[in-house]
Amino acid sequence: MPLPPLSTTFPNAPLTDSGGNITTPWRTWALALWWRTGATAGVDSGAASTQLAAETAARQAQDVSLSTAISGEAAARTAAIAAEAALRAASDAYLSGALVDWASHDWSLLPSHDPGSGRPWLLDGYLVVGGTAFELEDESGRWGLETAAGVWEIA
Repeated sequence: MPLPPLSTTFPNAPLTDSGGNITTPWRTWALALWWRTGATAGVDSGAASTQLAAETAARQAQDVSLSTAISGEAAARTAAIAAEAALRAASDAYLSGALVDWASHDWSLLPSHDPGSGRPWLLDGYLVVGGTAFELEDESGRWGLETAAGVWEIA
């Protein structure tokens, strides 16, 4: 049975006895060392070192690859957030211009009854297009969209 490799301490005894034989503490230490290095005669630790170096290099390459992927994802997320912010700003500017344009129209030229074919007409202060009524302006000066579900204020 092999000796526990990590429980054997470096011997504090003479290497050989008076007859030139290796002493028991050194023999025990040599056996423990032999078991720790493979327990086979002629075992070359160079192959293990080569495999360990290859594994270390592979892990380091994977670390670099993962770090690059994380950096790329962060950059893509930052770019997407910036693009969304720009799109929202452009949409807000367009909607603001559309509301100003909406407010500047003279809607009194529209008929007060349904002309048919989905054309717009006025009904009691509402611009009606198809089945949807757009509130032209309430007493607060805000614009709204009235549907069967209720009124949503646009501005």
